[in-house]
Amino acid sequence: MWASCPWSCIGHGRAITTSIPAQRVPLAPRGREVASFADLVAAEADAPPSTLDSGSIANIIYTSGTTGPSKGVVQSHRWMNQFIYTPRRLINQEDVIYNDLPLYHAAGAIVNMARAAWVGCEVALWDRFSSSAFWRRIASRGATGAVLLDVMIPRLLNAPPRADDHCNTLHLVNMVPLPEGHNAIARRFGFDICATSYGQTETGAGAFAFIDEMGDQEGTPASLYKGLAKEEVWRFARSHGYPVLRGAEEIRRGLMGRPSVFVEAAILGPDDEELGSEEYGQLAFRGRLPHLLMEEYFAQPEATREAFRRSWFHTGDAAIRDAEGLYYFVDRMGSFIRRKGENISSYEVEALLGEHDDVAMSAVVGVSAREGDEEDVAAFVVAKPGRSLDAASFLEWTHKELPRHMWPEFVRVVDDLPRTPTNKVEKYRLRQGLVEEMGISHD
Repeated sequence: MWASCPWSCIGHGRAITTSIPAQRVPLAPRGREVASFADLVAAEADAPPSTLDSGSIANIIYTSGTTGPSKGVVQSHRWMNQFIYTPRRLINQEDVIYNDLPLYHAAGAIVNMARAAWVGCEVALWDRFSSSAFWRRIASRGATGAVLLDVMIPRLLNAPPRADDHCNTLHLVNMVPLPEGHNAIARRFGFDICATSYGQTETGAGAFAFIDEMGDQEGTPASLYKGLAKEEVWRFARSHGYPVLRGAEEIRRGLMGRPSVFVEAAILGPDDEELGSEEYGQLAFRGRLPHLLMEEYFAQPEATREAFRRSWFHTGDAAIRDAEGLYYFVDRMGSFIRRKGENISSYEVEALLGEHDDVAMSAVVGVSAREGDEEDVAAFVVAKPGRSLDAASFLEWTHKELPRHMWPEFVRVVDDLPRTPTNKVEKYRLRQGLVEEMGISHD
């Protein structure tokens, strides 16, 4: 619960700290002086001396590890400032940030906690996501903003619709990735503003886009609305070059937005050449000032050099840029499935599988084909509550609804998908389990 979290919460400019057993307090680093927080914020206290600058190391945060072993990302204070610049400009001291993301990952610790500390608003903490308790938590603190990642959204949609679903304080959400039905979701739950973005532990906030989901209609009831008015958010977005799109209009799949003012972005080809609009390649960034991106991978100099080769940071994500300078996610570079001479985006196949009436969520991976050097498509699907899926019938449906080169060779109906603490699907575990089950290989 919020009141019992073992961290300091920021609430309207004051610190709300729970008690921590004495044996859990860490020892003071050698050569450093330790001061109590109460002494530091006392009215007569002087600012403590500091030798920190923008390039000083602030954190080492580990990547999610969805595709393999996690890497420690060394981040500077300027990296932290850059990461929360846009998120903190969307809130004021009236806001309450909801957070159920772990505090050892960037989204929970930095995007939610650090921006609340900067602005001086409340952040309400829970130890894990719960679809059954989500709206009760929102109501208990009057939360106005939240980050909804990956499988969190379909889980919220599983609850039977109610006439008063929109009667809540949550009016601005960041949905990553942006789901196909974002406008229907927003209208059901009263989300006035949807933000979507591209962010990494390594790059911070690379791109943003904003969606006016409700237009002239009311989303969050006026009596419950607090924080910045929509017009203030739109004014900020447009002044920084971020698109503001209409939720009722069709939005291209995979939208990430335009790059932030702090970075240059490019789509790179196999030889790190810059590609033009509508050409698929690897998304890359470079900072406009030193220390805006990660400093290094901790104790992995070779991985650091490879990531930063030829002056660009290589994200490992495939993307495309349109003629208007908007960027769209395609897939992880290693998650493309090569079949029948074509590169297949697992992200695109998953979106198509989600159109089945009984599918709550899905994950698609590639495994080595039994014959030849290409891959077969494997699909893992989870049924909606109260619905059932039959693997054979579902496979038959895919043959009717999907392009032939996307047809799954393997379909597995599962109760759930393995996820990281940040609710990202661990596809490597799905692939590994299928490989072991079928006795097939994957290089």
